[in-house]
Amino acid sequence: MDTVIYWFESLKDIVFKSDASIYELIFVIAAIGVFWAIFFTVIPMFVTPFVYGKPWLKSACEREFERVSKEELAVLWGNPDKQGYVDIMMSSWAQHMCICTQHIVGGSLCLPSVLNFMETDYASSLACLGLLSESGWEIQDLINWTYVRYFTKGGKGKVTYGMYIALAVHHTLALVLGLPMCLNYKTNKTLHQLCLSLQFAGGILIFLVEYSKLLDVSISSQLNQFRFINFVSMVIMVVSRVFTWLYLVGKLMITFYTDEAWSFLIVSSLVCGIFSLFNFLMVKSSYARFIKFEKGAVAHKALPKTVSAHALRSSLIALEGIAQEIQNANMGQDFADLFQPRQIDRSQSVPPSFLMNRNRSIMMLRAASVSLDGSDRKWK
Repeated sequence: MDTVIYWFESLKDIVFKSDASIYELIFVIAAIGVFWAIFFTVIPMFVTPFVYGKPWLKSACEREFERVSKEELAVLWGNPDKQGYVDIMMSSWAQHMCICTQHIVGGSLCLPSVLNFMETDYASSLACLGLLSESGWEIQDLINWTYVRYFTKGGKGKVTYGMYIALAVHHTLALVLGLPMCLNYKTNKTLHQLCLSLQFAGGILIFLVEYSKLLDVSISSQLNQFRFINFVSMVIMVVSRVFTWLYLVGKLMITFYTDEAWSFLIVSSLVCGIFSLFNFLMVKSSYARFIKFEKGAVAHKALPKTVSAHALRSSLIALEGIAQEIQNANMGQDFADLFQPRQIDRSQSVPPSFLMNRNRSIMMLRAASVSLDGSDRKWK
């Protein structure tokens, strides 16, 4: 315990140190990366037994099974039966919540600076801690995906080339600019606002997507909830990834130009340009699916009471399919498709967008110790 306290005190001293060196900040990033790796392993072990098998989660996973095509089940999931698939989804739910928590915690650390309710030095230190937290998490996350792709059996089928590049690009912003910005622009409020916007909004979006999966769109009241959540998610995405993003990045570029920080200006222009493309494709695909679902929902609600059971069922199936498209759109598959080779092997014989759900779950299931065929059901 004394050793833990010593390391904690050392980290705290570095975080609030006004002139921390690059080596000290690298130490902080490494420590935070280890912390999040442990967090993502331990927390699901405690949370999953409390939610596994609950009616609200089980029914949501069963609906998701009904939406998955036979091709996807066979190619991506090893063709499990319904119970095996539901076991996988229920066991990975806590991991999704951990990702949500990580983003919200990192963004929240920027609030004292953005809202001006703490001394500048302390507030700036907390904001940079939020940025370093994101860097630490993204390093361990990228290491995990690299391990799966290159050092596990069938890894290149589990994590396609396009998906791997999309993940790398998504992590580039914090990994390339995070440490240099904390060293040279620690008190810059524009930096803190950008960190808050991307992380906090990302955490809220993940939460909304996970909540929307629990809704049964065949029930009128839950369909209305889904439409509302879909609208709110779309607004958050457009505000955070278009308007706020362009405004804050523009302010940072002006700052670099004014300071004649040419290295920052050149590197950040390249990184932010690529990230802007990532944002654009995410917003574009999400908006298209938002409109598609709204049209489908309006048409479904307009069905007369005398409509045949077959027509009603067809309408519901269509809505469920679009709902899953919306939930997958936030994973950035359109960006991944840009880098996916046209000539692919049999293990990658389905569109990269089909691979998103499995890719997201593979690393999550490691903590829950659940096999892809559902044979290791620990939470009975």
